Amino acid sequence: MLSAHFLFRYSDRLDYEFHKNTVHDLLDRLILELEADGLRVTEAKVPYEFMRNGNSLLSIRKM
Repeated sequence: MLSAHFLFRYSDRLDYEFHKNTVHDLLDRLILELEADGLRVTEAKVPYEFMRNGNSLLSIRKM
């Protein structure tokens, strides 16, 4: 996954706030574009963590 690679590869040069803002910007834009294409995008909390604080699932479905 490119975003995970980017986060780990440059963590010594780019701070947490940079990464957080980048991910939010990318997700917001992606969600808007997918919805404009007629897809339904939802986020749901799950009972497990893939990574620390990583307990949500992004679902993208055709309508």
